[in-house]
Amino acid sequence: MNLFRRMAEYLTRFMSGRYGGRDNLNIALLGFALLLMLINAFAKSAGLTLFTAAVLGYHLFRSLSRNFPARQKENSVFTQAVLKVYRWCRHTARHMFGDSNYKYYTCPQCRKELRVPRKKGNIEITCPQCGRSFRART
Repeated sequence: MNLFRRMAEYLTRFMSGRYGGRDNLNIALLGFALLLMLINAFAKSAGLTLFTAAVLGYHLFRSLSRNFPARQKENSVFTQAVLKVYRWCRHTARHMFGDSNYKYYTCPQCRKELRVPRKKGNIEITCPQCGRSFRART
């Protein structure tokens, strides 16, 4: 058996039962650490180096952890936070940079964003997701 095959088998056994880190939070941590390294290549700051090492250490900790429920909960919280930021950016961009022919409303029940044409007066809007109807002025 050659050396590389033995190493691969050893790593496979070692990682068995561990989280592994193929989730949104670990990918973001790794990307953030790489960005910090790039910035530090120009800034050459000892504090930034330590912070980058801490981010990479947390990434490694999550990858080698055997506590699946805790890592999944962390990832879920992170994903929900990122989703809120993404929705806010999308909403702001729509209102700032166009789509002037449509007006946006949020369903009061399921919070889905609904797009309706402007200048139609008072209309009844029905949410396609939950079926709730409400009146609004376009």
